[in-house]
Parts: sequence; C-alpha cells; structure tokens
Amino acid sequence: MKAKFDPKLEFPKLFIAIGKIEKPYKIKLKEIAKPYATMVPRRVPIPLRDALQKKLDEMITQEIIEPVDEASECCAPMVIVRKKQGDTRICVDLSELNKNIQRETYPMASVGYIIREYNNAKIFSIIDANSGFWQIMLRPQSSALTTFITPFGRFKFKRLPFGISSAPEVFQKRIRECLKGLNGVVGLMHEFAVYGEARKEHDERLYQVLQRFWKDSKCGKMSV
Repeated sequence: MKAKFDPKLEFPKLFIAIGKIEKPYKIKLKEIAKPYATMVPRRVPIPLRDALQKKLDEMITQEIIEPVDEASECCAPMVIVRKKQGDTRICVDLSELNKNIQRETYPMASVGYIIREYNNAKIFSIIDANSGFWQIMLRPQSSALTTFITPFGRFKFKRLPFGISSAPEVFQKRIRECLKGLNGVVGLMHEFAVYGEARKEHDERLYQVLQRFWKDSKCGKMSV
C-alpha cells in the first residue's frame, strides 16, 4: 500500500454506481403463505405524477426495478414521498408479503460489542454502503414476489427492496461474509467503521477493506 492514498482515486468504481454483491437472494416463504394482490394503484397527486414517472425511469436505468407484463399472484401498493432535499422516493408497502416471509434470524452486532471492538482505537473512518440493500440481487422467482402497482403499470424489484422484513439480517450476513478475516473493521447494517490505534494501522486496514470490496468475488461489485 502507498504511504498515502486517496480512496476515490485508488478504487474509483466503488464510488460511482450501485454495486452488486454476489449470490442472488431467495426470499423464503412460510408453508402457509397466502398471496396478496391489489389491482388498483393508490392515488398520486397530479403535481407528483411527473416526478413518479421520472423516478421509475431512473430505477429502471439503474437496474433496480423492471416492468411487469406477465400475470403475478403478488402485487403491492406504493406511494411517492417528497424528501426535504426536493428529491422523491418510492415507498412500496410490502407488509402483506412480510407476513409470509420466513426470517433468517441472523445475529446483529450490538452497540456493546462494537464499543468493545474499538478498544484503544484513535483513528476512524466511516464507510456507508451505497443504497445498501439494493446491492443484493434477487432471484427471478423472488423478484416476482415484490411486484407493485403504479398509475403507470406494474413493476418488480431486481434487487433486495427496502421494506422487506428479512433485509437487515440478509445484508448483515453478506457483509460479514465479505469482511471475514479482516482486522479493524466492524459493521452495523449499511455502515462500517474502520479503526486503528495509529494512522498507519488505520490506513492499512482501510486499504484492505476497500480492496476486498473491489476485488473479492464474495463481495462482487460492492460500492460505497
């Protein structure tokens, strides 16, 4: 590793687009799962209709969603929310699907564990995974379960959507697999802290983490 390095110059593709973590996720359903589908989209205020169309087009371009033409047993409603910054966000109500999902109950890191891990650390860097859950691809049969309806037609997620009950533990499991064997890094959900007692130790660990995200097949093409 260089004495000093600029992460954005050394690993430029990590900072450009939404990554793709290897091994698509399969949504596991309970044996007594019952399909839920709504045929009527929720009303979208006229001033937000253009913003919704633009957001849908953007998510298609980013390979987050795709249009649905075939029949589907599942179809959820959605609403569009205007954020403070002026951007818009599509919120799909997956509560009915969540009732049918079999959770993986993967252990999440506690605050106490994270504090103990820091120990004598003095230098820190915080890494935020870009659109965390969306970096995990869905298997085709699982993608169909996430179908939702809008005034412009039906769509389904190609990536793990926010709002699915199993998403936090699935993402945490994939990240731990990706970072296995590395020292000085601890993750909680989509954020990771890289730490060291001195600048040199911290920088070496940060380089190793970003290099793992960049090259390791377990991480695929993760982005931060």
